[in-house]
Amino acid sequence: FDSTLIQKAESNERLHKILPGLIQVIRDLAAQPIIAGIDTQTQLDIAIESGGNLLQGIFLGKAVAAKELQKSQIFKPSTARRSLREAA
Repeated sequence: FDSTLIQKAESNERLHKILPGLIQVIRDLAAQPIIAGIDTQTQLDIAIESGGNLLQGIFLGKAVAAKELQKSQIFKPSTARRSLREAA
């Protein structure tokens, strides 16, 4: 979703109400909706209450380069993959 959608849903009750339906339509098309532009706790609440589970926005964390993520402990290769590589 475009970031303006979640931002407008914060102040537009009608949009807030139809957001779950929009998410379901996307899922019915065998796609995964990504709700971008989450800048506040209220927007996060709306996204989650509407059924969103792929979320993006500055409220959730600042943007970083892929190189930076690779350095963190979060994105280390699993031990299974390491074992396979070492065995080869």
